[in-house]
Amino acid sequence: MPGHVRLTGGDFFNLAMELGTVRPGPPANICRLVLHLDGYLSSGSLLEAIRKTGIENWLASARWSRPIPFFIPRWKANGNGNGNDFFIHENEMAEDDRGKLPHTVLSRKVSPFNPPAFAFDLLHYPSRKSSLVITWHHALMDARGAEMLSAYIGVTVKGKGPAKPFFFERPATMKEDVSSWLRLPARSCFARKAIHTAASYSRSPIAAIGTSAKSKSGEGKDQVYKIISFDVEDTSSIDRACISAGAGFKISIYFLAAAIRAFDKVITSRGCKPSAYVVPVPIDTRKRGSLGPVFGNHITFLFFRAEQEDISSMNRLVTELSRQMTEQIRGMIPESFTTTMELFRNLPAGILALQAAGPTKGQIASFFFSFPGDTCPGLDSFLEVPVVEVLHLPPVSVPPGLSIIFNKYRGKLSVVLSFVEGWFDPDEIDLLDSSIRKELFHESDLLD
Repeated sequence: MPGHVRLTGGDFFNLAMELGTVRPGPPANICRLVLHLDGYLSSGSLLEAIRKTGIENWLASARWSRPIPFFIPRWKANGNGNGNDFFIHENEMAEDDRGKLPHTVLSRKVSPFNPPAFAFDLLHYPSRKSSLVITWHHALMDARGAEMLSAYIGVTVKGKGPAKPFFFERPATMKEDVSSWLRLPARSCFARKAIHTAASYSRSPIAAIGTSAKSKSGEGKDQVYKIISFDVEDTSSIDRACISAGAGFKISIYFLAAAIRAFDKVITSRGCKPSAYVVPVPIDTRKRGSLGPVFGNHITFLFFRAEQEDISSMNRLVTELSRQMTEQIRGMIPESFTTTMELFRNLPAGILALQAAGPTKGQIASFFFSFPGDTCPGLDSFLEVPVVEVLHLPPVSVPPGLSIIFNKYRGKLSVVLSFVEGWFDPDEIDLLDSSIRKELFHESDLLD
């Protein structure tokens, strides 16, 4: 394992957003991957498997470093690799609490500045079944990286496993660095395309919980989750509803449209003035089927804006979001935003945060949304213990105070709502839950 690697543009973007826009509230940019197991997993087996991967030291000690001002910052690891007691924790749970995460896990502190930035929690139940919760700071790894990491650890038994993934992207050569600097004017011009697009889509006013009449102004101290689950039959029905709504195979567009229309029900229930909904959506930039990189954020973004007239029907909203996606892809906006994030790495993080959030006074989105695709495909067991369910639990920051992520494991869809404690009344969460269900089954247009 290398002693240090450069931050990707996505790594730096995540740090900048946290440092520059988050008000007091729960720790932002903390991600979790949860594996519910149909059997017992011991901490000894987990530690042995991690050690066999050769990444124990990185998980225990990776941290931010910028030794020279205005140079690209680095992730740096040190120590002797015996930091297992810092990031593996065991929790004894009551059987009735199966599927729930205790406060000790939800409040687990990981940091890119003070190691560790990764943690593993094992939840044990009297029935001799376990759950594994992998917690990490978003700046060091994205969702797909976490899936590749868990898959590689989970099948490393008796020294054998699948093809080893590559953990980091190839470092740039001196020639490539010189070429990059020589092309700085052209790259800066290309980056402006994404900056202008993001500014256009994010113009005020933006509908969000943080701007609604009942906003608690960041009073929430804990991150709360609500999981909406569907069985295989319901998931198949949702897939068919996606096609009937005109989304075709663009199921992520259909999920986004459902989330926007459901969230609009909550905003409307508060008696707020109608506004547009703005949602940035992350896109994985790795090649399909690639075995890495595992660490680092290899993402860019598409930007979506839905005006009030767009959300009048599911079909109309799907058509508008599809148009925006096609227009941005043809205009190379995702590639442009990648260049933007890379260029800002040499500057203080606050400058990127100001560029991204300044025009809207920090309200950068109505909510955060993600659909990474099929979750952990092929991961049927972890260290020979059968896997029952896999869930991504997304981070949430203030603003916007709400994240919605769609998971799909073994043909079963689940929707995770991550929000700041106190920002929603219980009846509003129930409304959001029921509205998402109706939208996904394409029932609301028939009922309106």
